[in-house]
Amino acid sequence: MRALIHRCHSFPDELSELTAELLDPAVAAQVALSGAIEAVVTRDAARAATVIAQHTARMTLRVTDQPLAVDVRIVRAALRIAAACERVSDHAVSIARSAQRLVASPPVAPAARLRALCRHARDRLSGAVDAYVRGDLARAQEVARANEAVAPLRRALLRTILRVMEDPGLIGVGTELLAVSGHLEGVAEVGTAVACQVVALLEETGTEPLRWEAAGHAALN
Repeated sequence: MRALIHRCHSFPDELSELTAELLDPAVAAQVALSGAIEAVVTRDAARAATVIAQHTARMTLRVTDQPLAVDVRIVRAALRIAAACERVSDHAVSIARSAQRLVASPPVAPAARLRALCRHARDRLSGAVDAYVRGDLARAQEVARANEAVAPLRRALLRTILRVMEDPGLIGVGTELLAVSGHLEGVAEVGTAVACQVVALLEETGTEPLRWEAAGHAALN
């Protein structure tokens, strides 16, 4: 595992570097998720193996030295976002392992719905990270409140998978696809939790920051 070790000495230049470094694990997590879903859809064992192998060399973000008082919340948020990206990568690996188990099975109906749910989940994470990097409160609030959109997508996918499982010979395939669906829902929840953390960071007055931070912390733990 390669670590991104960041030393915080000054503000804002050091924090600008910190947010730039945060983009690497965020992008890697999104790429891994997309690759894992494509491995499921196309029954691509090599692609699944690549997702798993890259996970073992993933980046982590660590901060050394005592951060300045003014930036401690920003640093804390960055560390939590980095941890969230790790969690998304873990979900991607689990999906890739399902893809490996599905290699011998024929492709089945829910490809389009799997991709749609993947896009939604991935967009939650990318939107939250983008809001953090840009300091965009409105964008963070939008992402934090958009999680209800995952429910109809997952219900549509579930209906398709249940139709697949009406064939006794495809029950095993359907079970793997149900697991994949659950991992995608988990990714969407992580993205929403990150957005709540960003809202808490960017809100400056009142009790709203505590409420948003509590919501984000609960979802990430």
